[in-house]
Amino acid sequence: MISVNEPIEKLPNAPLQAVIFEIRWDLNINSSDNRKFDEGFAIALGKWTPC
Repeated sequence: MISVNEPIEKLPNAPLQAVIFEIRWDLNINSSDNRKFDEGFAIALGKWTPC
């Protein structure tokens, strides 16, 4: 059992730590049906050419 004062040994080949973050931005509004949409969604999916 590890006591509170003992340092914990690090693994020699420890895995990378995961990081979760959230980014929010304003969406565009389609004037014909007043629905919100994101013009850059295709880029977020990795599509660099127009759909």
